[in-house]
Amino acid sequence: MSSDKQPIVVDTMEDFKRFGFTLAAFCDACTRYHEFNIDDLIAGGHGGTSITAIKPRCSQCGERAQKLVSPRRPEFDGYPNFVPTGG
Repeated sequence: MSSDKQPIVVDTMEDFKRFGFTLAAFCDACTRYHEFNIDDLIAGGHGGTSITAIKPRCSQCGERAQKLVSPRRPEFDGYPNFVPTGG
């Protein structure tokens, strides 16, 4: 029996929130990194805005910045308990 896996489409800010993706920008010119708050973008009326319409610019140097899209990573809560065995 095979399981059917359906692709997801992550295009709008509402999609980013629904599927747990993050959007960040990186400036090659001055190496500034900024992660956008998806909830703030949606609250500001950009819920239906496509990722292709977003053209971030660095607030430090004014150059065009790269968009970085990634799934949300779980928070690191430490290593599991290690119990040594044997001698």
